[in-house]
Amino acid sequence: MVIEDNTDVRNYIVSHLQERYTVYEADNGEEGLSKAFNQMPDLIISDLMMPKMDGMEVCVKIKQDIRTSHIPVIMLTARGMTADIKEGYEAGADDYITKPFHSSLLLARIENIPQSRENLKKLYGKNFSLETLGVEATSMEEKFMQKLYDILESNISNPELSIDKFCREVGMSRTNLYRKIKSITGLSPNEFIRNFRLTMGAKMLKEVRLSVSEVYVAVGFSSHAYFSNCFKAYYGVSPTEYTMHGK
Repeated sequence: MVIEDNTDVRNYIVSHLQERYTVYEADNGEEGLSKAFNQMPDLIISDLMMPKMDGMEVCVKIKQDIRTSHIPVIMLTARGMTADIKEGYEAGADDYITKPFHSSLLLARIENIPQSRENLKKLYGKNFSLETLGVEATSMEEKFMQKLYDILESNISNPELSIDKFCREVGMSRTNLYRKIKSITGLSPNEFIRNFRLTMGAKMLKEVRLSVSEVYVAVGFSSHAYFSNCFKAYYGVSPTEYTMHGK
């Protein structure tokens, strides 16, 4: 999404992006924020100085809303003062580009953003507690993930935990929850829940030394066979082999 009140600048940016990306446009901060909540873009490019709502306020609102806090924001500004750039980063901006700029610079910055998001997916897609990661929950993403972990832990033995119930517990719609979890972890909500259960099951097999029959019930699987099949697909070995080899 490109939020820019200068028509010429906005058209310049869009013309260089639309061959590679689906691009949404807004000519002021207020409209941009509204469209961001509706469209849930993968990236926001926002001017700093705009009518109705400036880019700084847009960035703060994006980063403080649980639905959109994961969306990277690149801030554009004609002001190159260190204090202004520092203020932008403090507002949560992921990158800063000073006008005038060449399209190649913008494209390079855009292409660099997904790599950092992929690193985040690798981190959260395979680890299921911030304590395990040695991370203190400070950012919106970390707090969101910790909320997911807490909800799943409290429902770990409940095989009836549906996506609708999960959405109600989290306080988000199915669409927004799907986009949020997919963006952060690379997993769908169903995959995320299943992998969490498998991870907890592996811990029980290894640390608590419960039998496979006890574990599959404890982590909310409906059958021994389904648990074993999912476990082998995830870990590469059966639950029994995992226990025997102490992996």
